[in-house]
Amino acid sequence: MIEQLTRTIADRVVGQEPVASALRHYLDALLGELNAPVAPTRTPIDLAALPARVFETLASRELCSLSLGRVAGSRDAVVASVARALRRSEPIHFYYGLGGGYATSFRSPSAPRVPEVGLAEILLLRQATELAARVSPLYPAGVRFSLVIDNLSAYLVEDVPVTQTLAYCRKLRQLVDDLGLSALTDLIVTSEYFSVSDFAEVWPSGGDVPNVGALTNKPHRGAGRDALGVGEAADAELVRRAHAARQAAEQLLAPMIRGVYLTGRTTVESLGFRPFPGGESCAERGEVVLTRKGRTALGPMVLTSATHADYAVERYRFPGTLPSSIAEVGYAERLPG
Repeated sequence: MIEQLTRTIADRVVGQEPVASALRHYLDALLGELNAPVAPTRTPIDLAALPARVFETLASRELCSLSLGRVAGSRDAVVASVARALRRSEPIHFYYGLGGGYATSFRSPSAPRVPEVGLAEILLLRQATELAARVSPLYPAGVRFSLVIDNLSAYLVEDVPVTQTLAYCRKLRQLVDDLGLSALTDLIVTSEYFSVSDFAEVWPSGGDVPNVGALTNKPHRGAGRDALGVGEAADAELVRRAHAARQAAEQLLAPMIRGVYLTGRTTVESLGFRPFPGGESCAERGEVVLTRKGRTALGPMVLTSATHADYAVERYRFPGTLPSSIAEVGYAERLPG
């Protein structure tokens, strides 16, 4: 498994080649796992037991950060969704809430939002293929994995232009194609199915939450995260807006989500799904890079606004190794002191 990959990274006294070689080795192993065929099961399983087996798989340490006991409240919903697919002889459909349709880059202290895909998305797709590899051999109809991107909420809450998030979605779809995963994975993007007016119709009222008209009124544009400033009041305002947008999006998407809903963290409505082994954060809240794990192991980590100042980050390009939709990967090394 990729999380077990170790590769000595020599001290860089003669240039960057040892690091580049280790990164290439890691990427070769990661992309090789994505291309590995699904092996047929050797142990037949009673289909009546499959729903519970799927839940246990989702709650496994590699795919979920919480213990089986702590996600027990999600069991009934997962089992019911899987049982419904079995009755209809349909693929078991998993939906992952990926976020608003952008990534974060720490190329500058401002941590801008960027419409780029990178290591984070490769790792997430690797997790999707791992889930498929565990479930598909047990069930002839197989599985389907949809990435749900709520870019209209990103526009209403954080003022992220829809043109930017659609550019991200185009690149993510290209990555799925580049990796040969289009038979497994697709995207559901809110702006492709709904309008701002649709959100306005189901937007919750009260609770000091601005209505959609106030958030889209041109003289008051720029009402996103950056314009709100810093401090507890700004944080509370953003939380209220995000909660309202989530409620509206869930109501609109409900007829389309006909399977198991997954997010980066377990909530009342969804089961937590690791975006990569050991990871809990999505790319829009931090930048996923590679770093040393201990003295020899190489693995992913999420740089956030709280941690990026502790690391020096270098960018590496691997034409011919990386899919064409990805320009580079970052390597982070902890600064001394």
